[in-house]
Amino acid sequence: MAHLAISVPFNSSILYIIKHYRKPYVPMKPVVEGMGMDWQRQHTKLKGQFNAHIKKFTIRPSVDSQPTTFLCLALDNFSDWMQTICPNKVKSKIRDKVIQYQCECLDQLHKGWAKGESKQILASAPEERTSLQTAVNHIASKYGLPYQAIYKLIHRQLGTKHLNELTERQNAEAISHLLAKVLDDEFLGKQEALAAPVVKQFTDDELCQLCWLWKNSVRMIGHIADIAPLLRVADHRLSGAYHSMASEYPRTTNAARKILERETTHIECDQFRSDNWRVLREMRIGRPLQ
Repeated sequence: MAHLAISVPFNSSILYIIKHYRKPYVPMKPVVEGMGMDWQRQHTKLKGQFNAHIKKFTIRPSVDSQPTTFLCLALDNFSDWMQTICPNKVKSKIRDKVIQYQCECLDQLHKGWAKGESKQILASAPEERTSLQTAVNHIASKYGLPYQAIYKLIHRQLGTKHLNELTERQNAEAISHLLAKVLDDEFLGKQEALAAPVVKQFTDDELCQLCWLWKNSVRMIGHIADIAPLLRVADHRLSGAYHSMASEYPRTTNAARKILERETTHIECDQFRSDNWRVLREMRIGRPLQ
């Protein structure tokens, strides 16, 4: 089975993130070798301490290379593995590189996963998609639907973004998905619903940035509340301003949170989500500011 893979340039090396059931996994050999460490030793550690969080996936890193099987660690557990490495116990010539990986690598992987510029490894050839395109054209003609709306249904079902990402298996799954909808008459009366453009005030990326702005505001308000009493005791000239901010800012921040919760109901976020949308966990379960 082919998997979505994201290439992540880091420190003159190329790392990868493999998407498996919407969960990110990191091929570990490129990481370990990029740090200059012995792969066999880390391979043994991964299969011992992290056996419950590893999987094997086969991808073709480049067009000219042969398919390669990688031992992959869940991105959620990558930081735990990094903490098992003590820079003082590695060779001095690679110590700086190990420290750099420990400080920067995880953040770069998260950015790569959030950016999501993924490509389909071993994707289906154009001629293999002819049957799918024929099915889409037939449905569009019969029910008076725009082609884009039908392809959007396919991508929503398969978790893809573009037609050229589909593997041979996904190509067949897409046809079966459309056939089931035809047999269930789900396209009848859907012309206006599917054709009507959805007008969004913000893109999902912009909403994500606003959610992080909310989180930063909550953190800032907490610091203000901690500092305000100290300024009052010191009779500082900013004491009144900080007291007002501690009282007023929570109201607007809580109002912004309600708006963002309403506008992000279409975004799924569970305990395993590790991209930038993980901020939703805190927004959805946290208490309003007082």
